[in-house]
Amino acid sequence: MWCWSGGRFPALYNFNFLAEGTTEGRKIPISLVNIHAKAMGDATSYVRRKGGSEGLKAILDGEGYNDKRIIVLGDFNDYFVGTQYPGCEETVSGKIYKLAGSPYENFLFDVANYKGLTKDLRQTFAGGLTPLIDNIIVSNELFDNVIYDDSYQGYDKGIFRETEVIASIAGFDTTTTDHTPISALFYFGSTESPTRDTVKTPVISPLGGNYNDSVAVSVTCATEGATILVSTGSGYSVYTGQMVFHENTTVSVKAFKGGMDTSAVASETYNIAHTSVSGETIDNAAGDVKIYPNPAKNELTISGDNLRGNFEIYNLLGTKVMNGSLRAKGKTVNISSLPAGIYIVKVGDYKVKFIKE
Repeated sequence: MWCWSGGRFPALYNFNFLAEGTTEGRKIPISLVNIHAKAMGDATSYVRRKGGSEGLKAILDGEGYNDKRIIVLGDFNDYFVGTQYPGCEETVSGKIYKLAGSPYENFLFDVANYKGLTKDLRQTFAGGLTPLIDNIIVSNELFDNVIYDDSYQGYDKGIFRETEVIASIAGFDTTTTDHTPISALFYFGSTESPTRDTVKTPVISPLGGNYNDSVAVSVTCATEGATILVSTGSGYSVYTGQMVFHENTTVSVKAFKGGMDTSAVASETYNIAHTSVSGETIDNAAGDVKIYPNPAKNELTISGDNLRGNFEIYNLLGTKVMNGSLRAKGKTVNISSLPAGIYIVKVGDYKVKFIKE
């Protein structure tokens, strides 16, 4: 038992899964083994993980379990492809030689009897993609019951990281766990394809199109209790309320709910011209007025020949947020107090757009 993480020995759960349309009276016995392997990347920890894996497999290969439906899952604290133990490599004459592979190769190489379902999943870590340390292994009695991909039995996923769950919980890695939940779907019913209700496709309002100013966008979903996810191009996050777009934006939305298939994706594109400030037309190519830098952070210079009078700065709602007088050749204005966003400078009949960072 020394091989396992201190005080965290494998736990066995035997239960009956109830399934419709089976030849076994709807009761399907499952043996689930939850493990927590020794962590860290040192040689001793690697040896402990490897020893634990060998000992566990010897038990599962024995008389008591070799004909049971086995699922091994939990925190393996190492990869199915390679290992996080840095001492597994040695460079000789400029070539890298692997001294050790995954400590779970005894399971992975026994392809007739076991399958590592999560072997091909990857996660972003330290700027790159790595295999997972939270994994699932099944015995050959379950090979035909696993839903392996998104084209089987009408399901949209088979074996996957629960990224949508993470997105639905604020501060997941600090309030819940720094491990990403992993799911695998199994099917034990009749030979007919199972059916599940699908979450209604969210509705985006107003519709996309050409707009002369910022646009406020809302999303609703007719499926009660569904969580709406929204993306503007950098991954999905949970929708929390009305969004205001100040520049050209394509928004995509979908929704999910436990026990149901995820909705279809809905998208709308908003082309925002910003052609009005207090009811007047903007000349975005105002030749006699130049502003720089653009984008600007702390200071904005307004320059041009024979400038006179005053300047005004408006936000995209048409509200004047700053004004002042100009010298003949221009002026440098302190804009550090302005919130980040898009603004319009008005000098006489000229209007120029700039971005405040």
